[in-house]
Amino acid sequence: MSRSISVVIPCKDRQESLHRALVSVSEQTMLPDEVIVVDDGSEPPLKLSEHYAVPVKVIRQHNQGPAAARNRGVREAEGEWIALLDSDDVWFPEKLAAQWRLIAQHETAGFCVSNMEMHGWPPMEFPLTLASGDEGLIEDALDRLLPGRFIPTPGVMFRKEVFIKVGGFDERLWYCEDYDLWLRLAAATKVVATAKCLGACFRENKSLSSQEQTPVAGEAGVYILKKVMGSDLFDERAKQQAALRLGKTLYDLAYSYRKHGQPFKCCAAAWQSLRSGGPLGANLKNFFFCWPELIQTPS
Repeated sequence: MSRSISVVIPCKDRQESLHRALVSVSEQTMLPDEVIVVDDGSEPPLKLSEHYAVPVKVIRQHNQGPAAARNRGVREAEGEWIALLDSDDVWFPEKLAAQWRLIAQHETAGFCVSNMEMHGWPPMEFPLTLASGDEGLIEDALDRLLPGRFIPTPGVMFRKEVFIKVGGFDERLWYCEDYDLWLRLAAATKVVATAKCLGACFRENKSLSSQEQTPVAGEAGVYILKKVMGSDLFDERAKQQAALRLGKTLYDLAYSYRKHGQPFKCCAAAWQSLRSGGPLGANLKNFFFCWPELIQTPS
């Protein structure tokens, strides 16, 4: 099995952490063929002041968000396999070698995931752990991911051809764009994973992940589930799972609107949740709190 790996790193205004990420790539026991850094509108523009053990290509574009930046990087990549890394995260030296051994053992798989150490997040369980052993083929990967379970982006590798087949990152999403892609990859190809932590993710206060307590997260979740329900990539069972989850996700969105002082959106989401099989009592509570505020809001 021939080996050809491109690393794609989107970056905006993180010059110092980008250097740390690039050093971690340079220290791999099995080096990739190239690194593509997509400067997504940094001011001032990113500059590489040091040489690294791997050729690094910097592509600059105006700020379009992480999905567009990663898509640009994958388009420019020459490797058969793409390994994702974020500019504020790092890989441990054996990361690529460990995942490549796993890929070589399961040549029909087009999606490989490793666990990562998480710094700044609440404790979370890696969703692709095998009952017998640390690594291998995950037969039910899509079932495990559909409930919204988290995969760290820097632990992901995929075949470029599979990425293109499923349409790449959805550039309309600036949040949960990675989760949306993981679902489509898991529906289109076999998935292999290792529960070993092969790197570290660091959460910064200004990172997009800080929006998870705002309506943005719920809006993205609803959008993604509706995509699953309407996509030919997914079988009927997966679509039914998405439909069952939609009612609860709409309720969560209504509650988030309520907490953020948006009564009209709260009532609209609660109504949609009820129509989608969401919880009756909880949605009525949203109506109870938001409806009086709504009718008192000046037009």
